[in-house]
Parts: sequence; C-alpha cells; structure tokens
Amino acid sequence: MSMRKATAAAVLGTILAASLCPTLFPRLSYSQQNREHASARPSLRFPLGTDDLGRDRLARLLHASRISLLLAATAAAGTMALAFLAGGAEGYFGGW
Repeated sequence: MSMRKATAAAVLGTILAASLCPTLFPRLSYSQQNREHASARPSLRFPLGTDDLGRDRLARLLHASRISLLLAATAAAGTMALAFLAGGAEGYFGGW
C-alpha cells in the first residue's frame, strides 16, 4: 500500500472512529451553548472555534459526520441491491 493510501485510510479511520463515538469526549456537546465564547476563534478549548451562539464547531461537525457516513453507506447498499436485482433480471430473462 502506498504512503498516500495509508495516510488517507488513517485519516478516514480516525474521522470514522471520532464520529461514531462522540460520547467518548464528554466535553464535546453539540447543543451546549457557551454564550461568553460566542464566535470565538480556534483555540485549545475550541479547536475549530464556536458559532454565533457559542456552540463548539468540532462537536457539531463530529455529530453531523456520523449522519453523513451512515447515509453514504446506506446509499451504497441500496445501489448495490438495485444493481443486483437489475443484473439478475437481465441475466435470467436473457438481456444483454
């Protein structure tokens, strides 16, 4: 495996692990508002900063990525099932 593929796999694996287990980081609440830190710049406490209501952008990104990764896997499975059915019907009924 090339270095680029290994790096890409490691980054994707890290993102997947972090998004599937956001409860491992109890400090990262996607709905908790820190009004005193509204629109804060990135720092050690908020690695990606905060939004206008003081919510941690990293926590919100991790929670949103879980939904995106789940929908991507569901779409891939649905596409494979549809291709299996279409290919099976074509083969059975004498298509191409």
